[in-house]
Amino acid sequence: MACSDTRASDRSRTRTDTPALPFCHLVIKAEKPRDSAYPIKIQTLGDRLRARRLDLGFYQKDVAALLGVTEDSVCYWENNRVKPRRGLMPRLMRFLDQFRALE
Repeated sequence: MACSDTRASDRSRTRTDTPALPFCHLVIKAEKPRDSAYPIKIQTLGDRLRARRLDLGFYQKDVAALLGVTEDSVCYWENNRVKPRRGLMPRLMRFLDQFRALE
C-alpha cells in the first residue's frame, strides 16, 4: 500500500507543475465581416445612407427619429425607390457628414 500512496503523491505534484496545454496560446485577430445588407458599391445617396447607418450600428427607425421622418421614408431612400424632398436634404447631409467627423 505504501507504494501506491507514493505514486499518487508524485502524480499530483507533476500535474500542478506543468500546464495542461502550454502550446495553446493562440490569438486569432480578424476584421468582423460586414453586414450582408452593406452596399457593395456606394454609388447613390441611398447606398451612402445605408452604409453610414450600418457603420454607426443604427436601425432605420433611429435614423428616421434623427431626421424627423418615418421609418418607411428611410427604407425607400435606401432602396432608391424615392428621393428625399429638397427640404430634408440639409438635415440628411448633416447626418451623413456629422458622424464622419467622429471616426
